[in-house]
Amino acid sequence: ICRNLSNDVSNYLGMFEVTQAEWRRAMAANPSHFPDDRHPVEEVSWHDCQHFLLALCRLEGLPTGTYRLPTEAEWEYACRAGPTTAYASGDDPRGLDALAAPDVSPRRGPEPVGSRQPNALGLHDLHGNVWEWCEDRFAPYPNDPRPLEPEHEGWRCLRGGNWYVPAADCRSAGRQQS
Repeated sequence: ICRNLSNDVSNYLGMFEVTQAEWRRAMAANPSHFPDDRHPVEEVSWHDCQHFLLALCRLEGLPTGTYRLPTEAEWEYACRAGPTTAYASGDDPRGLDALAAPDVSPRRGPEPVGSRQPNALGLHDLHGNVWEWCEDRFAPYPNDPRPLEPEHEGWRCLRGGNWYVPAADCRSAGRQQS
């Protein structure tokens, strides 16, 4: 999640995915299929995230809007951490192992947050582990000649891939809609 520092564009992006313990502290219930306080919360909708952000602001006595999801552009910038390669570790998906947790092993669920090395910006788990919601509605990229399918209007963006998809689906530019 992002924390707005003021009414300008200054923001902080959380170093880790939101843990189940953090979610439960604000929301009481844990919707995750793989319960563990150190694991990222999963099985949440975009609307669930909006409720969490409001609850987190109330819990910390902060104004509504202090916390928000990153935009797609903010998320991709943070994930890339500089390079314009497919992954923060380069173009070869085999280099992801130090940074990410896509479906490259017999694991049966997400890993605890921060289990892998951070990227060059000090951020963890942007490739793989669990899909991450962005604030934006899903839309074609500006130079994409294909129109948005009517049934996808209003859908939101997911980035980063997760623990059960191949590395190709965890690229910095990879995106899904839901």
